Amino acid sequence: MNDKQNLQKSVSDIEKFLSTQRIIYGLFAASFFVAPAAIAGLIVAYIVRPDAPAWLQSHYTYLIRTFWIGLLYAAISALAVIIFIGPLMMLGVAVWFLVRVVLGWMKMEKSEPIANPESWWLG
Repeated sequence: MNDKQNLQKSVSDIEKFLSTQRIIYGLFAASFFVAPAAIAGLIVAYIVRPDAPAWLQSHYTYLIRTFWIGLLYAAISALAVIIFIGPLMMLGVAVWFLVRVVLGWMKMEKSEPIANPESWWLG
């Protein structure tokens, strides 16, 4: 294979990962209407992450952590219903989740990695 073919293969691989990434971000966004969509996105992220380029791996890690941290925050909010602040906390979790998805998607479209994919806040 010559350099031109290698470059074309590399660009093709990145496009494949970007398409998958867009699907995952879309599934996470769709989870506001169909909750299991986030689970499907989580599974795909776990499967695809090891083979992705480093800058895209940060997005997969970010989304995986968004799911698990969001689930934790939602569970805490559900428990807080007992002391009547749970609904407000759940609204906060929904906003946090949506903001993370939108910010991540915007960075992906600019071909930027997530600066801190391990963050518990916005990355």
